[in-house]
Amino acid sequence: MKYLAITSLIVLFAGCAQPRYLQPAREQNSNTEILYHSGNPYIRSTMDNAEVSAQVLARSGRTLSLDLLCFNDGAEVLDIVPTDISVTGYSDLGIPYTFRVFSAEQYIRRRNTRNAIIGGVVVVATVASAIALSDNALANGGNFNANWFLWSLSTVPSIVLDSRAVSPAISNDGLARPHSLLPQSGYRGIVVIQGKQEYMHRIDMTVPVNGVPHRFSFLGNNQR
Repeated sequence: MKYLAITSLIVLFAGCAQPRYLQPAREQNSNTEILYHSGNPYIRSTMDNAEVSAQVLARSGRTLSLDLLCFNDGAEVLDIVPTDISVTGYSDLGIPYTFRVFSAEQYIRRRNTRNAIIGGVVVVATVASAIALSDNALANGGNFNANWFLWSLSTVPSIVLDSRAVSPAISNDGLARPHSLLPQSGYRGIVVIQGKQEYMHRIDMTVPVNGVPHRFSFLGNNQR
């Protein structure tokens, strides 16, 4: 029982670790630009009538939250499949390692399992209250609930939406799922990624939109 309690506390504190924005690498593709909103960096890629912005938060030693924002500026439907995103981390010696990209369903199962372990040992009331609040909020109209989203993912990156007249679509829980992006529309969601601390020196991401790869490079391990 003591071992289980210690393990649960480690899980709890890892999930509550102070998040930080990853800094973009200086070298990016020619179709990208590094931008800032409220002092926080993100990268925007524009190709073939698709605009894709990426901002990354490190939430623990090996977990990343990718805030993905896509707009379709063309006349054709564009398909986005979050699990097609590829993420490669590099050690300080340049050794590559492929990170795991969770689907929304995989992450929900993982989160629920973690919460069940925590709730069974030290914070039953807190977790139960949070779940009850989120369930009530979703039951009352099923709309996106920022409080539940923040509790679920620890924190949410913030990418500026410029002056676009159309707000991006977003799922009830904020997690990114496969989506067909209609002309002149947008989509936004969080993709949860898991890697290894020793391969967080540099992180390269490829986000395919209709088969066209949008590439982003970030620096890890508190590099600037």
